[in-house]
Amino acid sequence: MHLRSVLAVAAALAVAACGSDSSNSTEPPPGALNGSMSATVDGVAWTATLAVQAGYANGILAFAGVDANNTTIAIALAPTAPGEYPIGLTQPTNASYSIAGGQARVWQAAATQGSGSVEIDSLTATSAAGTFHFELPAIESSGATGTESITNGKFSVKF
Repeated sequence: MHLRSVLAVAAALAVAACGSDSSNSTEPPPGALNGSMSATVDGVAWTATLAVQAGYANGILAFAGVDANNTTIAIALAPTAPGEYPIGLTQPTNASYSIAGGQARVWQAAATQGSGSVEIDSLTATSAAGTFHFELPAIESSGATGTESITNGKFSVKF
């Protein structure tokens, strides 16, 4: 499966886990938080409070988190062991940041666009943990502009 497809699936899983409850509750649905994710996005603290979803199959680790404002950070990579996995032509690592509502806007780093990396600290058959940072250029066709800077990223996910 193409990594962009995996990333899209991870983001869709995370958003779907949020449900469509119109009560404006910031409480996650039962079972939606399969771990934790946090980061700093352009200098502002971000934490996945509605959903964290992850999967690890066929050597691909994909995970995503959604906050109360329906912003999503989604990451996919092919880790073989703990270590650093940078964005680039030789590494199938990619990441996206999206904002839902009205016209969804998307920023993405993959292969020849953007930069950053994921540091895997632990990887087992049922969980992964580590850190991440990215510079994500806008996908202009989505209405996004500029670059989103994601720093201080941390994740601990179960699958």
